[in-house]
This record gives sequence, C-alpha cells and structure tokens, in this order.
Amino acid sequence: EWETLLEQVPSATIFSTWEWLGSWWRSFGHGELFVLGFYQAGELIGLAPLCVAERSVAVSVKMKVLCFLGDGSGDSDNLDIIAKSGYEDAVAEALLQHLKALSGPWQLIQLNTMPSGSPVGARLVPHMASREWTTFERSKPASSIDLPDTWKEYLGRLASEDRNNLTRYRKRLSKRHAAKFYKATTRE
Repeated sequence: EWETLLEQVPSATIFSTWEWLGSWWRSFGHGELFVLGFYQAGELIGLAPLCVAERSVAVSVKMKVLCFLGDGSGDSDNLDIIAKSGYEDAVAEALLQHLKALSGPWQLIQLNTMPSGSPVGARLVPHMASREWTTFERSKPASSIDLPDTWKEYLGRLASEDRNNLTRYRKRLSKRHAAKFYKATTRE
C-alpha cells in the first residue's frame, strides 16, 4: 500500500519510501515508531511516517519530540507527510485531529526537512492557526546548486580567487596522489 500511494504522489522522493525509512530506523532509530495511515473507503490516501524520540531542544533541555522518521542523522532530505492528490487537506485535518485526541507522549512536534512546497505542509499551517497552536517555521538554504552546461561556464561564474584556488588545489592533489582528471561527456 505504501508503494502504491507513493506512485500516485508526484512530490514523493526516495526519502519517503519504506526502503529508505526502514533502513534508517534500523540504523539510527530510537524511541517509538509512530506511523499513521489515512484511509478512505479502504484505500490508503495518506501517510505520516513519524516517531517519538527524546531529543535535546536547548542547552540541558531534553523533551520527547514527535518527528519525522528519518530525521536526526543529517542524511535524509525532503521528509514529508504523503497524501494522494486531492486529499492533502483531508490528511492535514485528520492528522491534527488525531494528534489532539491522543495527547501523545510528546511535548513538542518537529517536522524538520519538510519541503517548502509540501502539499500537506501548506495545509497544516492554516489548520494549526485555526486551533491557535503555536508554530515556528525556519528555512535553510538548499544544499544543491544549479550547474551550467559546461565547465568553462562554471569557471566563468567563479570569483577569480576561487578559480585560482581550484587550479592550485587540483595541482596539489596531483603532486601528492596519483590522481587523474577526466573530461565528462554527455550523451544526448
């Protein structure tokens, strides 16, 4: 069911698959799994892969935190609440109703690495505001850059100091190690 749902969600990434999250849990997980499935007429329409873990939230302050499964090791990106297209609002509302009804063992909810364009995330904020829940949003720069088509264009975008450093470090690497540099080719 998990895989079938992901096939219907264009924004889903490798970090939303059970293969990734299950492997992550076996390697880094601690606390309690808290995976919620949302169904309509027997069909899985939404999934919230979460866990409850004790975390340091400030100096000398530890709390039980409800967070994404996959968060905390620094190797998962774009963790998200998954919903079939057209069901994002229903999943957001059902998730918040469930969390309020449970009054679970957590003191804080952290949904780190949720993409800014998350379809469910965009609906969570107004639903939380209508309940007068306190929310904080923080964004960090993306860890990727768009590269130009050619190496020459890339070098042209660098500051002269960076171009010089790149040349110097490449020469230093070649002197110290048996390094070979190949020109990349692309197939069109």
